[in-house]
Amino acid sequence: MGKKKRLRAARQKKNRTTTLVLDMGRPLALRSAMQSSDGRVTVATAHATAVPARAFVEMTYPRAQTKGDKVVNRIELSPSALSFSPELALSQYEWVLAVDTNRHPSHDRVTFTGVVQAQVREIGPSRFGVAILRDLILELHDVEYSAERFGWWLVLSSIVNRPRGKRIALLVDAYLSDLPLINRRVQPVLGNNFLPEGFELVYASSEKPNDSIANNLLRRADVIARQLADVYDRPDVAKPPTVKTPEGGVLSHIRTWEKHGPAV
Repeated sequence: MGKKKRLRAARQKKNRTTTLVLDMGRPLALRSAMQSSDGRVTVATAHATAVPARAFVEMTYPRAQTKGDKVVNRIELSPSALSFSPELALSQYEWVLAVDTNRHPSHDRVTFTGVVQAQVREIGPSRFGVAILRDLILELHDVEYSAERFGWWLVLSSIVNRPRGKRIALLVDAYLSDLPLINRRVQPVLGNNFLPEGFELVYASSEKPNDSIANNLLRRADVIARQLADVYDRPDVAKPPTVKTPEGGVLSHIRTWEKHGPAV
């Protein structure tokens, strides 16, 4: 009996554990849980199927006891579409935007935010396809806020053609403990700006690209940002024009780079 329930599925090959966390919203005694071959999960009381108020799926692996388990990815779920599969969870979104920020190695006031726009679709039982729609890097100068969070907000506020009624995931690899509050619109993303409706922040570590599509997309965003930072000062690199922002703003200049070709 209790509000929060945890269902676990171990993956012995990589010593990973996938946990489905259900917030039932009220004390409730669950009597059964069923998982289909594609990872979909249903839970029930003694009398009927139960639908949680909130839910997320999380993949972890053990570290030293003093550090606790490392979170590889954590994805919020639709209460009516429970699953142990991170890929199935991502496929519920219209777009997935992976966003990762890196600093220039020798210019402290310059950061590069890699952005990967993708679609994840279920193409068969436990099979998923990924379409990369766009790769770009935002070069930002003299950002006054956290560069990571500013990159998130810049991407969120730049989307003007979002399909009506569709959900969009923003993949990030920082501020894990803040993400539930940001997703509930209790904590702002940046300053006084809260997460727009229809968006959700999803955590994935860029250090583990082979664990899931989410991790792979985050690594891609990290790689394209690092690639640009590494060659930025070379004289043979043609730079797009910078845009100077108004005086008194939260940054001084911005430049947008389009990425063409492989991100590795």
